[in-house]
Amino acid sequence: MRLASFNVNSIRRRAPHVARFLARHTPDVLVLQELKCRTEEFPAVELAASGYRHHVVGQPGGGNGVAILSRFLFEVVCENLEGEAEDDHARYVEIRAAGMHI
Repeated sequence: MRLASFNVNSIRRRAPHVARFLARHTPDVLVLQELKCRTEEFPAVELAASGYRHHVVGQPGGGNGVAILSRFLFEVVCENLEGEAEDDHARYVEIRAAGMHI
């Protein structure tokens, strides 16, 4: 499995860069940090055109935020670090895909 990580520092500004990265490097899973958007502001349509499924944990107010894009079907395991269930800073997401925890 090919994994990649991208600190986007605003997904709304970097969505074209992310789409090009996906097309050029074709990772199986791409994890994104520093989305700086609310969940509903994520450019889902643009990035879904790349053939990836996604899960977004955006932050109210538009700070932080993480997302996972995957070529595989996946199950979301959790969105908070253990012991930090009340943390609303949108800094963590864990999935199970192709038999792996990511």
